[in-house]
Amino acid sequence: VVVSLSQIPATPLAGIGMPGCNAYVSPDLLSTVTGTAGSATWTVAMPATIGLMGTAIYSQGLSLDPVNPAWLVASNAHKGTLGN
Repeated sequence: VVVSLSQIPATPLAGIGMPGCNAYVSPDLLSTVTGTAGSATWTVAMPATIGLMGTAIYSQGLSLDPVNPAWLVASNAHKGTLGN
């Protein structure tokens, strides 16, 4: 999972072996999430600080795929807002 505080314009990833994939978030934080049967849970502790209310957090998933040269494919992006 790639997590960021900012979105970027769709950036093609074909040049790094991921044809047909785009990056939509800047790679501020990379985290590993594992699961079974197509499902995973990712829990993150957030400080209870009023100043974070309304902060947008963007994420994008990466999955293993041995068909691509980089062995990875990227999902679309997701936007979440803290406090909602």
